[in-house]
Amino acid sequence: MFDLAVKDYDQAVALSPGDTQLYLSRGRTHYDRAALEDGADPRTKALFDLAKADFTRAIEKDGRNAQAFDMRGLVHTQAGESDQAISDFTQEMKIDPRLGALRLAEAHCQRGSALQRANKYDPAIADYERAMELGPPADGCECQPESPLAWLYLETGQYDKSWEIVHKAQGSGRWIAPEVLDQLKKASGRDR
Repeated sequence: MFDLAVKDYDQAVALSPGDTQLYLSRGRTHYDRAALEDGADPRTKALFDLAKADFTRAIEKDGRNAQAFDMRGLVHTQAGESDQAISDFTQEMKIDPRLGALRLAEAHCQRGSALQRANKYDPAIADYERAMELGPPADGCECQPESPLAWLYLETGQYDKSWEIVHKAQGSGRWIAPEVLDQLKKASGRDR
């Protein structure tokens, strides 16, 4: 069915090459198909590339189309291209502040997590702090920057900053990993 849909969109684009919505719809079809494929299959990357090309064309035709920035940012996220995703979500936030902030917070968390795994603590801290500034809602985002940020501050001996993050999280009903709290109590020699 995806192939038939793409064929129809190809014909529609040929008839109306200035229609931004056609590029968005065809790109979404490629994206949805790629999301169903095995990530190791080379066709998956090719489908995401086709989706990205269509979303880019939509942006070229209408630079204020939040959906085009959102979808291209999601393609970048799938490809592990954090910097490009952050760029797209930053543009999206200018047009759709709520969804843009949500996506941007998630992208900063993901990049922060990758940097943390690579032992690049300072840039990871910056990304987690930015995610917290954006204020992602607890129910609409996988992003939970508080625990890893508190742990990074703990790991670098910045106990006061770690406690500050813990208190902010607790005050806003956000989750802090119990092991982070236990280690922070031991390392700082205090309970709060």
